[in-house]
Amino acid sequence: MRDYTDYTGSTGTKGSCNTKVTASVEALLAGQRRASWWTEFMEIWKRTLIARLRQRFATRLTIIQNVFIMVLVGIFFFDVGRHPAKIDTRNGAIFFLLTHPLFSATFEAMLPLVSSAAVLHREFQTKRLYRLSSFFLARTTGELPVVLVFPLIHTAGAWGLMQFHTDGVEQIGKNLDFFGMAVVSLLAGQSFGYFLGSLTQDVEVAISLAIVTLVPLFLLNPFILDASLIPGGIAWVRYLSQFFYGFRAYVTWCWQDMELDACSAHEAAVEFPKECALYHTGADVLRHRFGISDTEEIRGSAFACLFALTLGFRLLAFLRFYLRYEYSDNWRLALGLLQTDDNSSGIFRTRSTSTNAVLAADSSADTPHPRPRRSSISNLVRGFMFKPLA
Repeated sequence: MRDYTDYTGSTGTKGSCNTKVTASVEALLAGQRRASWWTEFMEIWKRTLIARLRQRFATRLTIIQNVFIMVLVGIFFFDVGRHPAKIDTRNGAIFFLLTHPLFSATFEAMLPLVSSAAVLHREFQTKRLYRLSSFFLARTTGELPVVLVFPLIHTAGAWGLMQFHTDGVEQIGKNLDFFGMAVVSLLAGQSFGYFLGSLTQDVEVAISLAIVTLVPLFLLNPFILDASLIPGGIAWVRYLSQFFYGFRAYVTWCWQDMELDACSAHEAAVEFPKECALYHTGADVLRHRFGISDTEEIRGSAFACLFALTLGFRLLAFLRFYLRYEYSDNWRLALGLLQTDDNSSGIFRTRSTSTNAVLAADSSADTPHPRPRRSSISNLVRGFMFKPLA
């Protein structure tokens, strides 16, 4: 019987064959040219969009559900008007238009990402089919053509049924502004869902995390709680809330530059004396109800903060994915505090992503060559746009 040396150092015929096969495969891979980052991104983006379109529940039924809910709520809040007595009704309609899309976007982004963890593990960690950066960006943008349908539905409901702004040409600009607010708010909620989905690979844990985090963020907005009643130790949390900034954007859109209807003598004296005395313009409502005076500045800052939350949560989600799939959740290895390879620990995958080359094995050697040692967190920066294989 021929002597051979396999991966563990024992001898036998089968191990020799395995070593030769492994050497030939690695030599073949070393000579291959890897697809460009843009090619990977486009292929994964198209796959994500096609998969979303094929999901009956996630697309058609969700669109039908949103249309049905918007029609139903539009009937409840039909023609909210401008009378001082309808201030609470108008605020209630805005409250629904803010909260329902944000909650839906968070869960619709989080649950599929958690469910696809096994696919990502197989395609990236095991097969290295693509870069993690191209996958993440394509995965988080591939559903946008479908997702943007929902703000259109909400804008149509706010325009045609609730009729917030109906003054001639002005209503077109106002409703386009509402569509922009709905898109930015939805993206912020979606990004928060991606961040929650990156924290765990268990669906039940993800749902629990979403409930535990969304409820405080939801409560810390002026629709629900007066800012003066929030303890100082947790007041800062509202500045991380998409609900807080969404509220500021929506409520200023609702009441800015608006003249309320005049009350009759009977309404001012008997039915609604307080409302008729306090509220004559939308600025009065913003000032007395929500403590808002400079509407343009607050609205602009709300847009900017929602956009910042969108980018921030997506960046945190990517960093979490990078730590999990590139460094096996070992932060010491990611920071360069620990250097190891497969021969010493048998736990961490140490394929060099900075060079993007698969080393050809030396079939004549009796012992396997160790894989290149992973560098520090600097690979994270180089991992976005590194060059393809030569």
